[in-house]
Amino acid sequence: EDEDLAATTEGELIDPSLEGVDVEAGRIQAPDRVTGIAELGLGWLTLPRALVCGEGTACRRGDTTPVVEVWNLLRLDFGLAFGAGLSLGLVPTTDAPRENPPGIERDHKRGYMTIESMVRYYPWLTGEVEGWIGAGGGLVIVNDRFIPEQGDQPYAFVGTPGVTLRTEGLSLFGAVGASVVLSEAWTVGFVGRAGIWRLPDNPARSPFNDEASLSGTNTIIYAGISVAFQQIL
Repeated sequence: EDEDLAATTEGELIDPSLEGVDVEAGRIQAPDRVTGIAELGLGWLTLPRALVCGEGTACRRGDTTPVVEVWNLLRLDFGLAFGAGLSLGLVPTTDAPRENPPGIERDHKRGYMTIESMVRYYPWLTGEVEGWIGAGGGLVIVNDRFIPEQGDQPYAFVGTPGVTLRTEGLSLFGAVGASVVLSEAWTVGFVGRAGIWRLPDNPARSPFNDEASLSGTNTIIYAGISVAFQQIL
């Protein structure tokens, strides 16, 4: 019986088999842990002051699009998380005014893609709610496609008929978020971001004199919902 007991500095006796209980109760500091987070988001992106331009000086102000995004993050015990993500906005609501070449009717489509890194800090962590603030940046790509409407294109031997212009730039943003803890592994919450896209001032042009529809510095605002799966690694 004496072998099953240990003496403390105050002369008390503690059963070593209770050490696991003390750890769970928080009396003994748990070891450092890393939590992996896979997050899927669906939201709405707005470029409130963007000039969406076509040939010459013809422009329209502002643009919006639904966005799908995925993030992969690592969170440390003291509330710091970091990782990277990809977002796609493929259905902008504002089209650039433009004129087609004589005798050619074309359809114009534009899409947005970002590849970004982010750092988060979780100042609010409870058993029911998680709140965080963050910042990040990365690469933004604006894709303009000009596709002939004619179905028969006998001279297009490789790839899709038409012209594609890609404009690349940098993004910077700040972010906030809050999630409700559904279980040990799942959370659902809200995400908000605001920042800028810095694109080249001179828009790219194609051999047919097509012009990239977005250029310069553009303010962006994003709001959406997210579902996250998290697992202790």
